[in-house]
Amino acid sequence: MDTTAPKLREKLENWQQTKTEQLPMVWADLIQLSSELKQGLSANFALVEGNQKDGLIQTKETLNYLLNINQNKHINSAELERHLKSIMNNPLPAKLWLSQLTFTEHLNRSTSWLLQHTNNLQCSSNSSEKKMEYLSNVFQQFFIEKIQPIGSQINHYHYQLSPIFEQLTAQPHLSTSFKEYIKQFNQQGFENYQMAMQQHIQFWQGLFKRCNIKPGKR
Repeated sequence: MDTTAPKLREKLENWQQTKTEQLPMVWADLIQLSSELKQGLSANFALVEGNQKDGLIQTKETLNYLLNINQNKHINSAELERHLKSIMNNPLPAKLWLSQLTFTEHLNRSTSWLLQHTNNLQCSSNSSEKKMEYLSNVFQQFFIEKIQPIGSQINHYHYQLSPIFEQLTAQPHLSTSFKEYIKQFNQQGFENYQMAMQQHIQFWQGLFKRCNIKPGKR
């Protein structure tokens, strides 16, 4: 085939231009409709563990790869498949968002219960001293030793992944509903979690100050 002929060359150039213009829409379908990404962004069967098993490094690598392939005309199918399998098998974004939601609900319930049961607490009475000893143990064994470490990892994962999701939601070819879904969990969900954590910490700080107790010391 003689591709130097003007008419044929023009047809080939037009075809190439059409294919190039379609790439962003093909990319958008991949991001929004692939089963691997759906699981990576919406699976609800596990929480973060706070260790290397969560796969933060691999997740960042995969999300950055998927974010940028719409600018690449030559995509390695094997590499794409590897990244899709990675986020499907270890869906850190979904785990992170489920952890945020779970912690938010748990902390809000706990703070409300604690406020109700300590509202009339008289720090100087014998019964109150026993109650404060119990509450101090709860604070140490549950909040300090269990909740706070995972909470720190949730913060770390959010600040590592959020810039990537912000770039993703700025892509014009993605649907409004998809971008709102990402924003709901990446932004609003994290803000709700932060508020619940802050209110819970403020409760403990206020209680210990009122009863002149230093956590961890009797």
